[in-house]
Amino acid sequence: MPLLVAEALRVADEALGPLTLSLRAGEQIGLLTPDHGEARPLLRTLARLQRPNGGRLFWFGVNVTQKPRWLLPQRLKARVLLLWANPYGLFEGNTRVRTLLGRSNGLLSAPDRLHQDSGLSPALLAARVKALSGVTRVRVALAYAQQRQPTVLLVGDIFSHLVPESWPGILDSLMKVVGRNGGVVIASRYLEALRSASQVIDLSGRPGGLGHNIDN
Repeated sequence: MPLLVAEALRVADEALGPLTLSLRAGEQIGLLTPDHGEARPLLRTLARLQRPNGGRLFWFGVNVTQKPRWLLPQRLKARVLLLWANPYGLFEGNTRVRTLLGRSNGLLSAPDRLHQDSGLSPALLAARVKALSGVTRVRVALAYAQQRQPTVLLVGDIFSHLVPESWPGILDSLMKVVGRNGGVVIASRYLEALRSASQVIDLSGRPGGLGHNIDN
């Protein structure tokens, strides 16, 4: 059974739809987006944080098209995580990193264990989110995802925070978060960053590209 299925899914930004995809365990699907920005509305729709304008969406065989995320059973919500490289999307910028990570798994009272589990230094855990560099934001975002242990990761364009030399390892890192039974959908405007994905869907809007698969 697929982990996530979108059938002719339409979102608020019509330039990024309709989208049809089927994500299975062990797969990574790349979404090539326009140069002017991320597919934020599309990822939010896949995460069921905003209502689709058409089509159908299934999580683990359950039709969630008409159900807001807050009404979904916790067993479903816990398995799908929307991840941005910028932690401001998770908590206020003045939040300390240890609070950001601790809230994801109840480790606020165990900073030593949090340091060991996250792989981040005590100094970084004590830093405020607003002081993080782009590269560090990605490290913290990955640690946050690891703490949550989702089955499906929906990931915004984190590559713009990193040098191209580091791009090939990102999908490997994300797949380690979800494990063999999980899958990743990642959006980026950089085709080269998505080359190692199992499948790339062109949503960039270039002639003949909208919604088409790109052979890797």
